[in-house]
Amino acid sequence: VQNDGTSIVVADLVTATGLSSTGVVVVRALGGALTVAEAVNGVGNILLLSNSANVGLNANVSSGGGHVSVLAGTSVSQNANIQTDGGTVDVNALNGAITMSNGAQSISGNGNIRYHASSNMILGGLNASVGSISLVVENGSISDADGALANLIASAVRIETAGGVGAQTDAIETALGVIAIDAGSDV
Repeated sequence: VQNDGTSIVVADLVTATGLSSTGVVVVRALGGALTVAEAVNGVGNILLLSNSANVGLNANVSSGGGHVSVLAGTSVSQNANIQTDGGTVDVNALNGAITMSNGAQSISGNGNIRYHASSNMILGGLNASVGSISLVVENGSISDADGALANLIASAVRIETAGGVGAQTDAIETALGVIAIDAGSDV
């Protein structure tokens, strides 16, 4: 916890090697932002939660088979990778956007991936392999972070957005079996 009591920076909680556990990892920032500055590794489930503010992922988060959940009271900024070996990946920006940087990926190892944002969503790469992906944006659009990665790899994808999906000059790249889209604007 920083001096003002509002932020938890994972690098400040552990040694320089990051946060590792052979069980469940839960990091909660009850009154402020949560920034992951060093790698978070676990064998079981991982929960990174900020009740009222942003979650910033600046270092990789990896589970050996559990579920990975990133829940923010406002926005999620994903500048690193999330990976699990068969669990689900759940990223939720309750009152804001989800912004993945160019090159950032979430890989579920055949588990499902769910991204939900109140406003816009900018995608890096989401890879569920034979699992499914669900993208929901309540009041905005879904766009590409403009990287070379395929944005969506899955057996099935469900997209629901009040705005558009991709842009004429920068489409959402996919490798899919089935896709269902409900968009309020251009696809």
